[in-house]
Amino acid sequence: MKRFGRVAGVAAFAVVASGMAVSSATAAPPTTQTSFQAGLQCSGTTTTGEQVFVTAGASSDFGDFAYVAVGPDEAPVLSGYGTGSWNDGAPAYPLDVYDAEGEPVGSGAFTATTTVTAQVETDGRNDNGNQHVKSHTVASTLAVRPTLDLPRYTIQSLDCTGTSTLVTYRANSPAATVRSQRQLFDSARCEGNAVVGLFGPAEGEYYLSVEVEHEGRQYNLFGPVEPAEEFVATLPLRDSETAEVVADIPVTVTARPTGETTTGVLRTSKARVVQKATPYAVNAQAELPWGSVDATCEHLEILTREHISASQGPKPGGPAPSNDTLATASTLTAGSTVRDSSRGAAEEAEADLPCADGPVGRTLWYAVQGTGGTLHLDTARSDFDTVLAVYTATADGPEPVACGDDDGPGFPLPRTTLQARVDLPTSAGTTYYVQVGGLYGDYGRLALTATAG
Repeated sequence: MKRFGRVAGVAAFAVVASGMAVSSATAAPPTTQTSFQAGLQCSGTTTTGEQVFVTAGASSDFGDFAYVAVGPDEAPVLSGYGTGSWNDGAPAYPLDVYDAEGEPVGSGAFTATTTVTAQVETDGRNDNGNQHVKSHTVASTLAVRPTLDLPRYTIQSLDCTGTSTLVTYRANSPAATVRSQRQLFDSARCEGNAVVGLFGPAEGEYYLSVEVEHEGRQYNLFGPVEPAEEFVATLPLRDSETAEVVADIPVTVTARPTGETTTGVLRTSKARVVQKATPYAVNAQAELPWGSVDATCEHLEILTREHISASQGPKPGGPAPSNDTLATASTLTAGSTVRDSSRGAAEEAEADLPCADGPVGRTLWYAVQGTGGTLHLDTARSDFDTVLAVYTATADGPEPVACGDDDGPGFPLPRTTLQARVDLPTSAGTTYYVQVGGLYGDYGRLALTATAG
């Protein structure tokens, strides 16, 4: 391969684990993080012959959840939902149970004891620049002894299968993070009798997609590939509506640059990001059962190199800003710019910023009155990687109504700025709360401008 490279699947984790805000140029000790997932699938019958289905799981990232259904898959006569805990291999889920009309009919419970019957351990390593993440995975097959209690029905039999996976990641923490990434984006501007998509990486892999039409039906060739400037990949040809595999088809692909590479440099208080963008023409040729495919589409390859140094720029700490919380939000008016420092703000955001590419910290709050028109908010001229979200106040807390990160032309074009912009339609008399923070806890000098549209 000349230009295309594989990207480590845990690169994002490596940035988080490296602790981007260490306070000196000395490398920190390695960091360790674990991830656990487990799942159970059960089927059985009631004493009156209805089929029973149970799925339950546990995840260190997403929590625990169980679902129970009695009756046909398409129209269960009883459904149960619950959250619980895995409890070291003994899952327990209290259930809220509903009838076919969605009316509550009482409570139930699903519990089980699990025993490991087989186990496979594997080790892996992912390198990205000077970031190194080692992983140790323990995958287990589980024997399950379940108990299910439901109103209206008695369970006659219930058989379950189960698996669990525990992954331990150990990452180095250098004083300065240097990482590179190549991405190929599909821009879907095509000539020919098909739409060709070569894109990635997604979890470390690139994918090829070729969409064609025949006699009013859509078909698709799709699968992972190892892209080079020329390669052949054999992919399943599927009916897009039924997912039926019609045949396995060799696809000949060429991917060649069609223009000059452009370079952009983004800077924050702690990072220098160099992005190089190169336009490509991706051509796919294949012989299908009913004819030939020959199509070329425009794509964009982006090479990004980031150098993040915690020893540069302002250091975190110092007194907390007066507008560090929602309750103490500063006033922001249309037609004005406020300038603040976020270096002493709390490390964690008070409310979720849903559009962020990663965790956001060291946030500041502002309150602005709606005018009935559009309010433009942006963080241009700030010196760190900002994320901006807007909320309204509700009885359950702040409700996000708008969010912005990395203003610019957007996918598939590369970022032109690390600053954020939001165009917010407002209602007259409504108070909107603006939370601005740094991606991965970045911090520095903030400039926030509000302009009435």
